[in-house]
Amino acid sequence: MLAEARLARGYSLGDVAETTGLTVAEVTALENDADFDASRIRRTASVLGVNAGRIFPKSAEVKFPSYADEDGREK
Repeated sequence: MLAEARLARGYSLGDVAETTGLTVAEVTALENDADFDASRIRRTASVLGVNAGRIFPKSAEVKFPSYADEDGREK
């Protein structure tokens, strides 16, 4: 979603990085769902005019502790 929004606005990775204060590598990681830092997501979404709440559900991966099953219930 972030990459599509960036491209739709005609911004380069460098433009977004400069505006947000992030590095190009950090912006790339956000676009590739490899970085789930809430602050970086909010900052980037704001610059691109995207609702950050629409990004979190797709990006966030819930990991349960090893003592829980896939539904989050204790074994």
